[in-house]
Parts: sequence; structure tokens; C-alpha cells
Amino acid sequence: QETVTRVGDELLIGWVDLTELRQSQHLATEAQAIARITSWEYDFASDTIHYADPALQAEAERTGSRFGLFYGVVPDDQERIRSVFFDAVKRRVPVDAVARYRMPDGAVRHLRSRVRVEYDHDGRPLRAVGSSQDVTEETLLAQELETHRANLEKLVEARTTELARANEQLRVTDKRLKAMLEMSQKAAALNEGELLQLGIDEAVRLTG
Repeated sequence: QETVTRVGDELLIGWVDLTELRQSQHLATEAQAIARITSWEYDFASDTIHYADPALQAEAERTGSRFGLFYGVVPDDQERIRSVFFDAVKRRVPVDAVARYRMPDGAVRHLRSRVRVEYDHDGRPLRAVGSSQDVTEETLLAQELETHRANLEKLVEARTTELARANEQLRVTDKRLKAMLEMSQKAAALNEGELLQLGIDEAVRLTG
């Protein structure tokens, strides 16, 4: 990069080697692409976002879209994400939230946004600086695991109920077998009436 400086009546011309800086910027851009992260700045006064990603910015300029803070958030997530953001602004804490966005190609992706808000001397929000990371795969995997966990809990609950029922049936059967054994041991010493009464007494005891 060429620099020109006036010293009195003379102009001093110099050059600064920006190769390493450009390489660092390129590496940072590549790293963000690999991590599926894009950064942006939001202006409260104009309700517009400027994206660091040239592709997103070019899309906004090409279509003439007015990219507000919640642009692209699917309707079902709009109220929740607005509430989270403005509550954080009110309490002056950073935002860290996930919402579903409809992308320019029509696909719905889950984006995790981390936002820091800057305020003026009167405490009014001026500018928000944030980053958004595509966490669709992670979110869908977590949802799938949660579904499997819930199904497993239902299966365990059903099996537990079945086991409890089987144990109760086994307990009742065991009581009946023991009663029959005791009656058979006493039968030889009882007459018909006594044996009938013993059977009635045992039936009442077993059935309540």
C-alpha cells in the first residue's frame, strides 16, 4: 500500500507491505466459513444490518431488502426471539439465543446469535455487534436425542408397569398356592363342614 506524506514543501512517498495482514484476514475469513459463522452490525436508528459476509451484503443490496434485526426469523420464533433480545437490552446483558431463519435459498436453518449492545450516555441502545453461527445439524441431533430419550422413558415406564403387574399376579398366585397347601395338610383332620368353612375363610382372606 502506497502512503503519501507532506513535509513542508516536499512529499514523502512510502510503501507498506500488507501481505501478512491480507493473509491473516483471508485466514480469518476461511476460519469463519469453516465454523459457519458470520458477523454483523445493527444500527438501531435505521433498523438495518450490515453483514461482514460479502455474499449476504450483496444479496441485501441486490434485492434492495431492508435487513432489520429480525429479518428472516420464521414467524413461529419471532415473538420468542424478540422477547429474549429486548429483555437483554433492558437488563444490559449479552444475548445468546437460537432461532430458525429462512435463508435466501428458501431453506430453514437454526442460527445461534451472540450479540453485544452499545449504549449512549442516556442509556439508549445505539449499535449491536453480533455473530451468527449455523447450528442446524447440532440442533437437529439434540432434538433427535431428546426424542429417543423420551421414547426410552416411556418404554421403561411401560415395562415397569408390566413388571409391577406381573409381580402382583405372582404374589397373589403364591398366596393361593400356600393356602391350598395348608388346606390339603389340614383336610385329613377335618370333617366335611369344617373343610367347607376353612375353604370359605381362606377365600375371604385371599380376596378381601
